[in-house]
Amino acid sequence: MDERSPERASREQSRGGIETILLVEDGAEVRRSIERMLRAVGYTVVTAEDGMAALEWCRAHQGEVDLVLSDLVMPRMSGYRLCQSLREEFGPVPFLLMTGYDDRGMEAGEPLDPELPLLQKPCEPSEFLMTVRRMLDG
Repeated sequence: MDERSPERASREQSRGGIETILLVEDGAEVRRSIERMLRAVGYTVVTAEDGMAALEWCRAHQGEVDLVLSDLVMPRMSGYRLCQSLREEFGPVPFLLMTGYDDRGMEAGEPLDPELPLLQKPCEPSEFLMTVRRMLDG
């Protein structure tokens, strides 16, 4: 039986870390908000406004990212295409997609791999941070 209080359990599950996260989000306000939340719990955050910019950053900084956290629908390159491109070039890359749409993948113009983690936006900060932590802990 877990003797921790619900508040303590929530704090422990949404703990941060020291890893580097590449945040890919075309909405400037949303990007800044997520960046602040991640930095507040200790993560190093690199941002990109779309998939193409993220791919260019990854090519210049190979191996320097622990998790890619990407919006699904963006101009120039969708989050799904970014994931495919990164995995083709660099092999397995921890990747978490986010979307504000209800239909998994149709908004990106194609169905998504059902195994690819997808976080529905908006979500509670504690749920968001727990999901990020779980992805990093693999």
